Amino acid sequence: PSAPQWVLRLPSTDPVAFKGVENFDSAGVGSGSMAYPAPNAAGLLAAVIAHSLINEAAKNAQKVKLKEEADRILTPYRSVLSKYTHAELARSAKPPSGPAGDTWQIDSVPVFALTQDQTALILDNEVSVKASGVPIYEGVIRVVSAPPAESDPVAHWSRGDGAALRLLAGDLLRGSIELAASRAAKTLPLGTGKHQTFRYYEGKTSKVERATLLVDGCERRVLLTLRETLM
Repeated sequence: PSAPQWVLRLPSTDPVAFKGVENFDSAGVGSGSMAYPAPNAAGLLAAVIAHSLINEAAKNAQKVKLKEEADRILTPYRSVLSKYTHAELARSAKPPSGPAGDTWQIDSVPVFALTQDQTALILDNEVSVKASGVPIYEGVIRVVSAPPAESDPVAHWSRGDGAALRLLAGDLLRGSIELAASRAAKTLPLGTGKHQTFRYYEGKTSKVERATLLVDGCERRVLLTLRETLM
């Protein structure tokens, strides 16, 4: 009676989605500029459109190649990840807090990404929350893990049939759902609305995010980014 009834719905297909962290900064580089020989304005417009389509196709092909290269970082863990089901992942979730008497439906589409140095796991979770059938929150929540203490990440993530990797994935999912539930129940601080520049690490890679600070905890900060996503 003190907590809402709730159901968590994850994707129906297995295994859980994992990928390597991509770097698309170089995608499209080298396309350069070109002259457009054309007899008239109509011919010039056609040439410009054709060149744009060719550039876009080349950029997409480059992104596919970069993604394939990024996903190679998962090679040592393929056998572990192929057996990791959404049912197992769901067991790591706990009932969120919310108004008593409501029936909550939480739909979650989690995608996990391993950094190229293999020292951090990043969750991008697309979450929607409904209370008694009424949508009360929808958004993307990113949670970045702290690096493990061990110096050999492959040994760390592979040990015990990937126990540490699965445990961390469950922790990140649970944290993202708690944030979504707090946002839905309007118990998450709104912050000052002032945008600041925050520096943080994805593994050993320094990153920068422009955002509003919502929670300044001892171990974690919660940000609202300019894209209106929680991080």
